[in-house]
Amino acid sequence: MVICFGLLSSGALLAQKDVDMDSGPSFKDRIYTGGGFGFSSGAYSSYLTISPTIGYMLSRKASVGVGLTYQYYKDKVYDADDHRYGANIFLMHQVVGPVFVMGQYSFLNMNRIPSIENNPRETFTRFLLGGGVSQPIGKAFLNITAMYDITFDSSSNYPYSSPWVFGAFISI
Repeated sequence: MVICFGLLSSGALLAQKDVDMDSGPSFKDRIYTGGGFGFSSGAYSSYLTISPTIGYMLSRKASVGVGLTYQYYKDKVYDADDHRYGANIFLMHQVVGPVFVMGQYSFLNMNRIPSIENNPRETFTRFLLGGGVSQPIGKAFLNITAMYDITFDSSSNYPYSSPWVFGAFISI
């Protein structure tokens, strides 16, 4: 059985806020924050993920941001664990209405096989391109994304098993 409270493998969570760009908002007014929390558990492994994000509104329709990722991984088969960390940078542009396009570059540093002592850490990267829809719900937003890793190589892109990343996030 798998339980998920957010899909966080990309590390980015879209956040928006209502800013009147015509009035020349201050730097502080253009800043927004987001982030996420994820947990999944199955027969072979468990993950706990925390991903804070900060963004800057370049214009009414475009924003850029960065995020950090921390992930605790527990391998139940080999009774081993790993502390994984990473970062990402993203650019988002609203195309029309609630539809946006997005690009993100990210990395994740981890032990490939946590059950082996003195196993060297490795860094895995992704370059995701895609888009989504953002809908307001009260003072929050529901964001649904579909992104594709254009650098995906199934023979070497461990720990990612697919080039596709789908997400549904709520931002406040």
